[in-house]
Amino acid sequence: MLAYQGTGTRLMAVRFGNVVGSSGSVIPLFRSQIARGGPVTITHPDMARDLIRLSGKEPDRDIEVVFTGLRPGEKLYEELITQDEGVVKTEHEKNMVLRNNHLWNGYGDQEGYRRWLEEGIAELVELGKRHDGCGIRGKLGEMIPEYSAQDSECVL
Repeated sequence: MLAYQGTGTRLMAVRFGNVVGSSGSVIPLFRSQIARGGPVTITHPDMARDLIRLSGKEPDRDIEVVFTGLRPGEKLYEELITQDEGVVKTEHEKNMVLRNNHLWNGYGDQEGYRRWLEEGIAELVELGKRHDGCGIRGKLGEMIPEYSAQDSECVL
């Protein structure tokens, strides 16, 4: 929970994983591939076989499974915690509270961090207007320590 001094405003964010069937979900794509008789294209060997079985088919017998590998920038899991976040354990092992360490990503105070963030976003907007994908990936790499631009066209 974040409280802004003097405003009385308190904010809280809770992040849940992708919702099955949402626009970011691969389930509709897999279902359509299964309905067509395959193949089902997956990026990792541990994916999609249960859905094929739930559809009344047997993987690799009724429906071909094709392993395509991860695409550039794609990952198997999402980091829920970034560096320098203080984790406070709760009674449930998979629930946690993150404490603000008041370091503001090394920018001293909230206002300094806000200025840095606004300048970075403005630069990203300008790079976007110029359709500079390599520049955008480079700037994101500067701003987000966990970001990894995997693109052979860009030398970062």
